[in-house]
Amino acid sequence: MNTFVAVSNSGDGNRVMTSPDGDIWTSRESASNNWWSSVAFGMGTFVAVAKTGFGNRVMTSTNGIDWESQTSVPNHEWNCVTYGGDLFVAVATNRIMTSPDSVSWTLRTSPNFKAWSSVTYGDGVFVAVAEALGDEAMYSRDGINWRTGSTAKGYAWSSVTFGDGMFVAVSSTEAMDNVMTGMESSG
Repeated sequence: MNTFVAVSNSGDGNRVMTSPDGDIWTSRESASNNWWSSVAFGMGTFVAVAKTGFGNRVMTSTNGIDWESQTSVPNHEWNCVTYGGDLFVAVATNRIMTSPDSVSWTLRTSPNFKAWSSVTYGDGVFVAVAEALGDEAMYSRDGINWRTGSTAKGYAWSSVTFGDGMFVAVSSTEAMDNVMTGMESSG
């Protein structure tokens, strides 16, 4: 599918926009007026998660245009969603939820109480980072069982991604070295 999708935390029913090329964007009707925070694509489906809503903090679409609310794990402010290893994974403060099909969601146990801000998948591993100071990372090979990871610096990590064989995280901390890179070791 050649479609870019972005979600918003404000607007009146038009909290989604799509683009075929990243240049020209079209507003789309969201499933609800939630505070949408992240969107991912997997298994032919776009999945968005929200920080607000009443049991409907997930919405899905197969084309990026028509959206449907899904029942989520309730009352958690979902910050980020990703797809990998045949599983959608979303993170919030001290919370993880997973779905094999984008419709049925299950709450998972976080290895520690952290404000998880971002999650990504690469090379068979899910990695999440958090926005509080300290060792703010966790990882999982299956998206269900998570372990605490150690970061290079005790910064407030705001986002993580994977590319070219490496995980890269950025921090909102005001410091010259607020980018962290790391390669997952096998084992």
